[in-house]
Amino acid sequence: MAGRWFLVPTTVAMTIALMQTRSNAMPSYQMKIPNGDKVSCYPGAEGCIENICHGVGHNTCQGGSMPLNPFGQDLVKNNFKWTQLLCQTDSDNDGFTNGEELGDPCCTWTVGNPLLNDGFVPSHPGKSESHQPASYVSPNNCSVAPPEKRLTAAFNDHEEKRMLEWIVKNYTLPKEETTYVDFVFNFNDDDHEIFHIAWGEAIIDIEWALHHFVVTGCSKKIEPENEGLPLEKPPEYCNLPLGGFAGWAPGATLWDMPVDSGVPIGKGVGIVAVSINVHYTDAQKHETTKSQDGVRLFYTPTLRQKTIYSTSPINLGTGPMKIPPQKSRYFIHRECNVRHYCDDEETLDCPAYKAAGLCSSNHDVKTLCPTTCGTCSQEEKQNIHVVGIFFHAHLLGREMYATVTRKNGDVENLHSKPAWDYNDQSVYHFSGNNLTLTTGDRIDTTCVYNSMARDKSTSVGLSTYEEMCIHSIMTSHDSSTSSENFKYGAFRCHGNIWTGELNEEESGLAIAENHPENHAEEVWEGVLDSNSAGKQLKPLPVTTPPPVPPEDVAVKSFEIKGAPCPPGSRAGESLEIESLKGTYRFHGKTKDGRAYYRHTGPEAHFFVYFDSDCNGRGMTKRWMVSSVEPSTEVLSALQYGPGGGREHSSHTDCNNALSWVDNDSTTMPINIHANYMWCGISVQDTGVWAADTTDDPVIDCEGADCCTDGTTFEDGKCVIQSYDELLRKCQSGAVIEGTSCLNIADAVATCK
Repeated sequence: MAGRWFLVPTTVAMTIALMQTRSNAMPSYQMKIPNGDKVSCYPGAEGCIENICHGVGHNTCQGGSMPLNPFGQDLVKNNFKWTQLLCQTDSDNDGFTNGEELGDPCCTWTVGNPLLNDGFVPSHPGKSESHQPASYVSPNNCSVAPPEKRLTAAFNDHEEKRMLEWIVKNYTLPKEETTYVDFVFNFNDDDHEIFHIAWGEAIIDIEWALHHFVVTGCSKKIEPENEGLPLEKPPEYCNLPLGGFAGWAPGATLWDMPVDSGVPIGKGVGIVAVSINVHYTDAQKHETTKSQDGVRLFYTPTLRQKTIYSTSPINLGTGPMKIPPQKSRYFIHRECNVRHYCDDEETLDCPAYKAAGLCSSNHDVKTLCPTTCGTCSQEEKQNIHVVGIFFHAHLLGREMYATVTRKNGDVENLHSKPAWDYNDQSVYHFSGNNLTLTTGDRIDTTCVYNSMARDKSTSVGLSTYEEMCIHSIMTSHDSSTSSENFKYGAFRCHGNIWTGELNEEESGLAIAENHPENHAEEVWEGVLDSNSAGKQLKPLPVTTPPPVPPEDVAVKSFEIKGAPCPPGSRAGESLEIESLKGTYRFHGKTKDGRAYYRHTGPEAHFFVYFDSDCNGRGMTKRWMVSSVEPSTEVLSALQYGPGGGREHSSHTDCNNALSWVDNDSTTMPINIHANYMWCGISVQDTGVWAADTTDDPVIDCEGADCCTDGTTFEDGKCVIQSYDELLRKCQSGAVIEGTSCLNIADAVATCK
């Protein structure tokens, strides 16, 4: 069937969402209710991820638990839409309407709008144990007009509305697990030079087989009789990007853009046809099947204010890496150092190229030296505005993370998805115009996979049963000043790709810090245009910060003193408060330069150190007492880093027996009461504190009791046996025969 175009009556309602009830929580459903991605976990919740309840309608926060909770049941009754009825219902009978719990007490919120109550803390509308505080007061006057809708994938009222369909002509699927095939269709609307694509939707004929579409522009038309027929490969003239996200996967919308933005198409921009690459899967499992899948395009000659383009910090459709079997959180990560498209490629001698006349004669030079060659206007050189992001993986994909780190060190989360689902691959839209990118920013992108159900490695490749890692960023540019400069991307990426493994409790937001490139077993060169991966690099040398001598430490030793837990209470499930008390001495430094300490008691094995994020899930920063030694190679979650006491464990000491919470001091808090102690009851001020004993020459022990492992008591001193041999064995940060090499000079101590 060839392409057909129609004028679309304004009375026709065009529904673009394909709703299906599934057994797992669909991440995009969070966007269909106000503050849906910010609902905190209720007490005792299972499947909580970074204290956010992603399965708001399910009986666990992870989702997938049936039957649905009361709010989930009401959401189904309302066809998965935030209606006036759903908003005014009190699903969990806790005395607060769903709107009051989620921050929309007047029931005026619509999908795509910014939050109505900035800073509001939503409660769970499906669990009565989670509700607003008793002091909450609902607005008396809800007669205010609802905010203006910020729609995506829709027409504006003033626009001329057109539609066409491109449908495959009865293509017989080969009896193969994976089939990639291309079809070309002409864009036959010649009424205007340029149109703007408003959005598109997939015409799904064979749901079980259709995996994805990717749409590319063509500079020439194909013979009409060949439209919609399979091609061995697309014509060489079909290589023009169609901006925005010109693709579809389950749960996605083609060109999912705000209503003030479009993507140009038509003879005025040299795109007069399209090539649609289609991926089918599992045809070998079925009888002979013919496809009539296709694309429905909504477009307008009423040109929009903004033009959308797309750039991929990582675009691994094929690659050399493999995901090992039996891994619950294996990751692929790329570090993308941003360079604005309008900035010269710094590795090139652009002035010399210009002097040689290559700016006018060589397309590559003109592209890579836009400032020197003058191909970008001043308006185009401004910061790049981000309007949306999209993640893609296959069946093993579980989590997606993206952050941008500014030149001043500030980090912004690009709406990472710690709960990601293959069946729900929607674009996330950023509200407003506040998120920008510029040269010098660093984007970190991470795809996390669960391969526990597989007994063989999984390659990165085209099959549904292989894997991918794709992260696309949609950027907005003024249509009146923006040329075609950004059609291949608004920025370039410099940076490599590496793999690794997260433990069960670790955050995926700080890979570059907690699993740096120079600690990775496998590293690949990231290519300039952000696509795929280049050659595998040799393992980089592992660097460890050099040890700092004890003389540079402000507090060398201290004694923990004070009251024990109240009578009748438990002092913790594994650590007794009384055994934590005593003298601690400097034992080394963690990666951020802070000292950490070890208990001097002959039977005690306790450490005191600072952790900026104890379990990698946003726990409060603290100086803490732990039964395990910290890692010296990561900046947070020190128990789980290389060399940490729980590197291969899911246990955490974040709710520790003793800690100084929210204290960001570079040195151990001295003479300050600890404000957290686990006594089997609520948090309390126990009166426990640390007293500095750095300048006290007397160790709090007598005779042989004050000798550490590896020493013996002789003539009133603790003497290291085979002192020279120990020195020979010592390496930076090591502990030999129970004695820290950092403190070896202090191991001979005068006692009472």
